[in-house]
Amino acid sequence: MEREDVRDNRLAGTLAGIERGTEFDEYRIELDGGEPLCALVPRNRAAGLSFKTGDALYACFAPDQVILATLG
Repeated sequence: MEREDVRDNRLAGTLAGIERGTEFDEYRIELDGGEPLCALVPRNRAAGLSFKTGDALYACFAPDQVILATLG
């Protein structure tokens, strides 16, 4: 069952790339407005995903899992 707060926090975008790691995979997403988003997915959860670069997707997240940063 999907948590209510996760459904409320969805951002549409396109998968720009995946960087494989030892514990986490980093999914780089270009949001529909052009902004970049980086999502870290634990390897045990990422193993079941079949996304590839260019796929349209939604980034779904719980509010307590957000880190905001500015670059530059």
